[in-house]
Amino acid sequence: MDTKKVINRILLITGFFILILFLTTVDFKQGLLSIKQLGIMLIALLALVFLNLLVKAWRWKILLQKVTMINIHLPFSFKSIIAGVAAGSFVPGRIELAKPLLMKSHYNVPISHSLSALGIERVLDLFSLLLIALLTFGFIPAQKILPQEILWILVLLLITGTMMVVFFPQSFITIFSKIIKHLPGPQTIKERGMKAVQEMIEGFTILKNKSFLSGMILLSFLANGIEVLRFYLLLMALGIDSSLTITGFVFASSIIIGVLTMIPGGIGITELSAVGILGALVHSGEGVIKTAVLIDRFMAYYVLLLIGAIILILLSNKREK
Repeated sequence: MDTKKVINRILLITGFFILILFLTTVDFKQGLLSIKQLGIMLIALLALVFLNLLVKAWRWKILLQKVTMINIHLPFSFKSIIAGVAAGSFVPGRIELAKPLLMKSHYNVPISHSLSALGIERVLDLFSLLLIALLTFGFIPAQKILPQEILWILVLLLITGTMMVVFFPQSFITIFSKIIKHLPGPQTIKERGMKAVQEMIEGFTILKNKSFLSGMILLSFLANGIEVLRFYLLLMALGIDSSLTITGFVFASSIIIGVLTMIPGGIGITELSAVGILGALVHSGEGVIKTAVLIDRFMAYYVLLLIGAIILILLSNKREK
C-alpha cells in the first residue's frame, strides 16, 4: 500500500478512536449545565480560546517555515493545532504525531523535520509554563504546596538540556546513534532511525538565532498568558476570589503535573490537580471550584478534542479524494 494511503488510514483511525475516547470520558450533562451559568461571559471566554489557538497556529507556521522552508497556510496550521490536541489525548506525555503526519500527507514534508519543529514547540510550552509557575509562586499565600527549589531545578534542567541540544547537537546525535545501533532489528530500519534522530536534533540549531528564539518565547508566553486570563475571568464570573497570580500558578502547575504523570492528555489528573491546588489557596467551596475547573477544561480541551477528531477525519478523507 502507498505510504500516503497508510498515513491517511492512520489519521482516519485516530480520529474515530478519539471520538470514542471523548464520549467515554466527558460528562455532557454536567458540562452543559455548568456552561449555562456563565451567560454572556461565555462568548468572551470562547473568544480567548480561539485567540489562544490562533497564536499557537501562528507559532507553528513560523516554526515549520524555519525548519522545513515551507510556508504553510495559516488556516491549515490552525486546523493542525486542534488536530494535535486531539491526537495528543491518547498518547502518554502528550506526544502526538498528527501534525507531522498531516505535513507529510499534505506537503510531503519528512516526518523527522516536522518532529523537530514539534520538539521545539513542546520545549517552548514547558519552558513558559515552568516560568509562569516560578514567577507566580512568590505571590501566593501558601508556599508549602511545592518547594520553590524544585521549580528552579526544573527550569534549570530544561534550559540546560535545550542549550546542550542547540549548541552541541553532535553529542546528542552520537549518543542516540549508539543506542539505536545496539537495538535489535534490521540494519536498514536502524539506519533510518539514526537519520531521523539526526535531522530532528539538528532542527534545534535554529534556536541559535537570538531574534527568532525571542520571538518564539514571546509567542509561547502570550499563548499561555491568554489561557491564564481566560481561567481568571471564569473564576471571577463564578464568584471565586482568586488573584491573577494564584490563577497563573494553578493553571501552570496542573498542566505540568498532567504532563509529568504521562497520562494521555492529562485527563482526570489535570482537573484533580487544579481543584486541589486552587482549593488550598482560596476560600471558595469545593463544589464551585470543581464547576469552574470543569467548565474551563470543557471549553479549552474537551470541545477541542471533539473538533480535532472531526478535523482528522475530514482532512484524511479530503486527502484520500
